[in-house]
Amino acid sequence: MVNPVRAYLLGDKSLKDEGVVHGGNFVAVNRIEYSGIPGFTIFYNNPPYHLVGTDILLEYRESLEWIKDQRDAQFLLAFRHNGPTHVGANLKESQENLRRSNDLSWARQRLDIGVTTDSLFAELSERMLTFALANGRDMYGGSTELPFMADHVLIGSRATAYLTEVCIGLIHGWASLVRFLSRTRPENVKYIAMTGEGISAQKLKDAGLVAAVLEAPEYPVSTLKGADASAFWDHYDIDAHRALFPQALRFISRSVEDISILPVYCNNVIMPHGNELDGIVNSRADPSNYDGLFGKPLSEAKETVGYPGRPLTPQSIDMLREFFRALEGLGPDEIRGRRNELVRMEADMDFRLYQEHTERLKRGIDAALNQTVADFK
Repeated sequence: MVNPVRAYLLGDKSLKDEGVVHGGNFVAVNRIEYSGIPGFTIFYNNPPYHLVGTDILLEYRESLEWIKDQRDAQFLLAFRHNGPTHVGANLKESQENLRRSNDLSWARQRLDIGVTTDSLFAELSERMLTFALANGRDMYGGSTELPFMADHVLIGSRATAYLTEVCIGLIHGWASLVRFLSRTRPENVKYIAMTGEGISAQKLKDAGLVAAVLEAPEYPVSTLKGADASAFWDHYDIDAHRALFPQALRFISRSVEDISILPVYCNNVIMPHGNELDGIVNSRADPSNYDGLFGKPLSEAKETVGYPGRPLTPQSIDMLREFFRALEGLGPDEIRGRRNELVRMEADMDFRLYQEHTERLKRGIDAALNQTVADFK
């Protein structure tokens, strides 16, 4: 892999870059120094849609293991390509595995890799400040979850985050629920988790989930395909990172000097909650509200009078309610203190959905890949 840091910070005299010191096919680790502060960056790239498949997650985890064995760093910055769409976990991989057999060991493995990746971020956070730049335009599922394993998230101003597992038959099994609850009120987390709706960068900041919104260049419109599209987005990626990356490093250097600028917990409730949220969720989780729409393109269904929104899977909503009940009354400090235990519980509950509702999950994944209205009866 080419040196990502050098491409993005050409000519910045505050930066000393030793180059790529570890990595593989999808991941690159650089040892850098910025304004005299030593640290590491970890970068991943998997165009065109930046899937976080099992192979990438394994490589990412191994690279974090390598960083853990190093010394003298004061910060870690995780970041990625600025392509417009980051689709999360590889649903086609899941679809093929579910069709092949009833053996769910692959799902258990992927969840376990996510749990141990989060635990590595937790270990690193004991020795250095951990940051992630959540960049891209649309971030779905695992592509939202991965950066939030870091303690402090910086986000590009054009980004929108979606936790869409609830629309296919799962919950969020890579630590995001626990990490969100350690940063903001449960009312905010419930809305994000239970609706799958897109949350803008500024709303994430207002909810206390990100430390700073960094100004990013506007995403251009492109109808290019294949190699031409890849070249187009690689060019945009460099322009965007030359805007974002220096902002991120300046914020990090200020944080190292004065940790008080970093948010700890947000008490503001800014998302729909209570009876309003229940009304939204109950309507979208009732399959009878979609009679006559099953199998239709989502774009066509949206034009239907009374369409309540993309269907939610009843079993996912039930599991999320069970999860939130289990953590009811826990404050942010206790959640942070029990991080590993609670992240494991989140993954275990997600795995139960693979086991107990396999047929509905298959329908949810098929509908997501085809962008149609799922039948969750």
